[in-house]
Amino acid sequence: MKELNLVDPVDGIYYGAIEVKGHDIVKIKKLDEEKRGLSYLLPGFVDPHIHGAAGVDFIDATYEGLQKMEGFLRKEGVAACLLTTVSAPLEKILKAIDTLETYTQKNPHTIFKGVHLEGPYLNPNRRGAHELKYIRDVNIRELEEMVSHPLVRLMTVAPEIEGFEEILEITKKHDVVVSIGHTEASYELVEKIYNKGVRRFTHLCNGMKPLHHREVGPVGGALLNDAFVEIIVDGVHLCGEMVRIIRKLKGVEKLELITDSMAATGLGDGEYRIWGKTVHVRGRIARTEDGSLAGSTLTMRKAVSLYRSFTGADHLETARVSSYNACVDLGLKRAGRIKKGYSSLLVEVGPDFEYIKPFIDDSTG
Repeated sequence: MKELNLVDPVDGIYYGAIEVKGHDIVKIKKLDEEKRGLSYLLPGFVDPHIHGAAGVDFIDATYEGLQKMEGFLRKEGVAACLLTTVSAPLEKILKAIDTLETYTQKNPHTIFKGVHLEGPYLNPNRRGAHELKYIRDVNIRELEEMVSHPLVRLMTVAPEIEGFEEILEITKKHDVVVSIGHTEASYELVEKIYNKGVRRFTHLCNGMKPLHHREVGPVGGALLNDAFVEIIVDGVHLCGEMVRIIRKLKGVEKLELITDSMAATGLGDGEYRIWGKTVHVRGRIARTEDGSLAGSTLTMRKAVSLYRSFTGADHLETARVSSYNACVDLGLKRAGRIKKGYSSLLVEVGPDFEYIKPFIDDSTG
């Protein structure tokens, strides 16, 4: 067993001994109070919004591509994630889900825990990098075909579009969480659908009408209501001051760090062909040829490091925003805690966040 400070979002921080075996935490023993100056062990990261990494994008990934992406993400400390689509033809979306289904059947301990459908029912005026030609009106047959798949857990939708009530009805039937995104919804509409149980926002502030002092819109609705919010903490999608504002108004229980990463993540600067378009990565910032941000090249390790630098968050808060909150929000099992029977994919963090690395239990030799 290895001894260090254990950080559990429910039980708090304490000095303890932990033993992992295979895919599981098999033994935990509390030994003492927190010992400052020593390493901290956090649950592995949970990312509910990731399009791709290591040269692979989910929307057109092969089985081998998923293997490659998973290998990269594990090295970055990710214990669970939802692979995310973009607005695309129905057959392409279904093919991506089917490929993931084959992969998860052959790899039952994969970190890929399901699918996040981002689109195709978005506001075209807030589409970001989504292709305009693939953003479309709600089609009930198509919607049923997508969200009825057991791997689909989450769907980002603009609530102002025609047919949103049907989306709510069908997603509820299939236990799919609806998240507000790529939207110009008014505050009044956000309040209305919040009262119908929609309590989540996709990459807050990005892909949505900005906060205005006479109509606070979706950003104001997210900040004033008890909803979960995704935030992309890369210093580009949100400045540090905005991260602090969101944290102050929301508290740490409703924040979820995400990457929104795409295939160029981990590959460096260059020109890439992604989602059927050319994307330029300069200084780790990904943009389409028209200048729109095209997801990110962010990793969860970097997101945690920047969140710490922007907010001064401690280890316990970090464990909540980088792992536990997403598990609570989306019903993900065996992740987000330091607890017997939970995932052995953990992250070791320095006393002052001077290092963030996947945990290796080398205490047994």
